[in-house]
Parts: sequence; C-alpha cells; structure tokens
Amino acid sequence: MSSHHIVRENQEPALVVWDPVRYEDLAEFLEWSPLVIVTEQSMELVLSWGIRIDVVLGAHDGAFSGQEAPYFAPPGPDTVQTLIDLLSARQCDAVVVFGEESLLSTLQNAPWHIHISVVTTAWRWVRISADFHKWFPAGSVWRTFGRSMEPGEEVVSTRDGMIEFDAKSILWVGEKR
Repeated sequence: MSSHHIVRENQEPALVVWDPVRYEDLAEFLEWSPLVIVTEQSMELVLSWGIRIDVVLGAHDGAFSGQEAPYFAPPGPDTVQTLIDLLSARQCDAVVVFGEESLLSTLQNAPWHIHISVVTTAWRWVRISADFHKWFPAGSVWRTFGRSMEPGEEVVSTRDGMIEFDAKSILWVGEKR
C-alpha cells in the first residue's frame, strides 16, 4: 500500500499568519502546500523562511521580490471581514490562524461553514458549533471560552478519556501546546 495521497484543492485548511510566529509552529502545517495568507506585518518574516505566499492582507507597496507576486487583498475597514470574504470566495472550508488569543473574539462571528483553529504560542484553539467530543490523554491542559467570551479556568485531565463540550455555552476549546 502506498503512503502517497491525492490532495484536492481546498481540501487542506488555509493558513493565515496574522501575527509573527516561530517557524516551528508553522512548519507542520506546510506539508500539503496549503493556501498561505499573511498580514502585512508578517509578510517579511514568512518570506525570509522561503515560504510561498498566496495572499497578502494589505496594500501592495510595489516592493515585492523573491517570488511571483501574491494577490494583495486591499485593506478595508475590517481586515477580518476581508479574510472571511476571501476564504468564502476561494471555497475554503477550514483555516488555521496563527496569532494572539485576542483573535478568538475577533473571529467569533465568522460564518459557521468555516472551521476555524487559532494557534498561539501556548494554545491551539478550535471554534465549536455543535457538541464536541475530544479524547485527552492524562496530564493534558485545556480550557474554554464561553459564548460571552469569558475565559474558563485551566483544567488538567487526571486520566485518559473523552471529554464532551456543550456548544450551547462553549464557543472555543483550547489545548495547551
């Protein structure tokens, strides 16, 4: 049996580098050459790693070199809405956003057909729209944000097992990295 897989366009989540990150945090998500979107403040860093950028959320300053120029999504009054419109236009069903925890409240009202994960330096967050079950090994640290965006307390799993989250009150589930 071959270990090669066929990956169709938009099957893998798009990657958005919203805030500068460490290369190690991003590297595991580059395996299938996903759509890579960056903000203006992250563009130079991502280019320095030799990663092909598909879209820049910002204005084109005419000084782009080193690769074929990406598409520049013109900045609007709401950069998040520009991102959501872009993902919808490209039929991206899932996105992994690298940035700060403040993105959780910024992205909370994105359309539900887009599955969103937010990766920070310390946490990996998943927005849930229905009841959510996840297996956590003993010693895992997790927490939630409710629909009111009130942070929950950190919880440490005492044993291996499934944990269920109620989507009526929980919006984001985060696992410490």
